[in-house]
Amino acid sequence: MSLIGKVLMVVALTSIGLSANQVLVLTPTPVFGDPLKYQMFTATIDVPSVPTGTYTIDISTNYGATLSGPTSVIPRFKEDPNDPLSPELWMGDFLLQQGNKYFGVVFVAHDGYVAGDVYQTPGPFVTNGNRGDRNNQQPVSLDAGGVKVGTGTVLAFPTGCNGTTCGEIHVTETFTIDPQSAFVSWAAPVTIFIQSATCANGGLTTVTEGGGGDTPEPSTIVLSSVAAGLILVARRRRKKALAPVTTLE
Repeated sequence: MSLIGKVLMVVALTSIGLSANQVLVLTPTPVFGDPLKYQMFTATIDVPSVPTGTYTIDISTNYGATLSGPTSVIPRFKEDPNDPLSPELWMGDFLLQQGNKYFGVVFVAHDGYVAGDVYQTPGPFVTNGNRGDRNNQQPVSLDAGGVKVGTGTVLAFPTGCNGTTCGEIHVTETFTIDPQSAFVSWAAPVTIFIQSATCANGGLTTVTEGGGGDTPEPSTIVLSSVAAGLILVARRRRKKALAPVTTLE
């Protein structure tokens, strides 16, 4: 599938730490095609203070399939439903890379993976057993294989938004890492990828700087795109109270 005539919004942030109320504004790469079908608006991950705590991923995005109500099963879709040769697409996995460790959080069941599960993959993204878009420019989801390291649940629902100023659907996944398994260390840099669909038509990516300690305080890494650019907010929350949320208009 060619990427020409589709959305391709992949924004890279070189480095952002988990310090309080740090806000960076970037300009996204050009948009091609219909953003009402593929544009991602925000992707956040809440990091617990202990490795066995609960992670929460929240995503606001447009999507190629319509949701009639809340669901734990995000449907697959075809870019052209009238074309029998049009491949099935689904929401990309939430991918994390740290050194030679590669993880994927699954939103839509595929390749033997179950929605809500977390897997560690056997090799680098895009190559050696992990799916990329047709041109292998962006990682999108895991191929079959790997080792399960965590379990979670998925909930998606329509927001009523018009898809222009905010995403048409909201997706939340909560998960925990198995006590016997190792996940990323948030004290060191972590690269994160998320694509709205497995053809890599729209997405966000960032690289965290790391918290500098073995066990960081609860933190939220936020990625969001707006008409004028991309706003990425990373804020550290104290254990007893949340820090004020920073927003940009």
